[in-house]
Amino acid sequence: MSTISIPSFLAVLKSRRDQIFPDSSGHYWQVISDTAQTALNIISSSDALYHDVEHTCLVTLCGQEIFIGKKILDGDLTEEDWVYFTIALLLHDIGYVRNILSEDSGLLQTTSLDGKKHSLTSGDTDASLTPFHIERGKLFIENRNWPDGINKNIISEMIGYTEFPIPKSREQKSDKSTKAELLATLVGSADLIGQLADPSYDIKIPRLYFEFLETGTANNLGYRSAEDLRRSYPSFFYNFVNPNIALSIKYLNASPEGQKWTSLLNYHVFSQENRAILEQDGVKLLQEIHSYCGDAEDLDKVIEFTLSKVCSYQSWPIGHAYKRVDTDAGPILSSSKIWHLSENNDLFEKWKNISEDHTFTSGEGLPGRVFQKGEPAWITDVTKDKNFPRSDLASDIGVKGAFAFPVYGKIGIGFVLEFYSQEAEDLDSSVLSFMEQISYEITNHV
Repeated sequence: MSTISIPSFLAVLKSRRDQIFPDSSGHYWQVISDTAQTALNIISSSDALYHDVEHTCLVTLCGQEIFIGKKILDGDLTEEDWVYFTIALLLHDIGYVRNILSEDSGLLQTTSLDGKKHSLTSGDTDASLTPFHIERGKLFIENRNWPDGINKNIISEMIGYTEFPIPKSREQKSDKSTKAELLATLVGSADLIGQLADPSYDIKIPRLYFEFLETGTANNLGYRSAEDLRRSYPSFFYNFVNPNIALSIKYLNASPEGQKWTSLLNYHVFSQENRAILEQDGVKLLQEIHSYCGDAEDLDKVIEFTLSKVCSYQSWPIGHAYKRVDTDAGPILSSSKIWHLSENNDLFEKWKNISEDHTFTSGEGLPGRVFQKGEPAWITDVTKDKNFPRSDLASDIGVKGAFAFPVYGKIGIGFVLEFYSQEAEDLDSSVLSFMEQISYEITNHV
């Protein structure tokens, strides 16, 4: 959604309305259409780096799936509920934009019902209105000309629930909430999930960081860079977000489209957890390998040391190195007979013997793939991989997950290091990138 087409966005919104209320008379559609066009046109003029049109659209669409899930599971929602819920989603960040209120004047921006003002300075972006954006949003709703039958107080109450951090008085307690309170809480959840499950969230983190920097939030939270914000993602999610979105996650999981949002959210949490691990233990591992390479004179010893350290780092039991051998028919990979085994048992010994007897040509099996492409690769489950010649044996001894990376010599790839787990594993791309760093370290020694 890098470029927002209002007609296409409205078409999606209308399709969701029709999905939820197939017998809708269309009575409320004009107010939704007018509100969406107003909101998106106004927000498109904002110079806030993160809270832009795309964010509003993502939050609104995420909210639709939450609403659909609640309708599926609870069945207690009306089209009028949907109208208020959707308007609140569309307008939840309207207060970020300067000069949208009649009382605003140049750099003086109205921040409360009693007429208090905040003076922007030259160079401020709209993000500087973050502390006031909810109250400004409520003022915008209060001043807007609504059709008969629309209760603007309900909309104002709903956008009030996008306040963050979430006050303890508003923690999700579905068993004690009225329907109106619960829907308002779900608006707040949609704001959080729409942000954190944004498919492009990772690359947008610098934008959010600069908004935090402008408002002083970065300093208050101890963020000195966008990387600090990125690293804090898992702890931020588990400590502040997760306790307050459980009900919305339940509703999202009630439909296939909703599950896409939870999958994206889980992916980001998993990815950033791995980044955090890499940035702590990974630096230490690179330092250890660098130091060992500097002192070692025997390349085989470096390979053996690396196998041991990577196995320990990944908590994987098997590490092995294949070595390039040049033949008349071309280069092949043959066992170097350098291993790391977490324990000596008959099954691992059988795997060792078979692997030492097996050679690979370019493109054959996991080692051959790495040799051919010159980059790390992984297999989630080798027993299900059609290009894994040792799959039958792997099934017998319980080997499943695998990854490998190359080590270069003077004439190209000299070794391929392979590692195995007894569980099926999906490796994050950041792990493979880190293995490339280890590869570079050893290659520099060579």
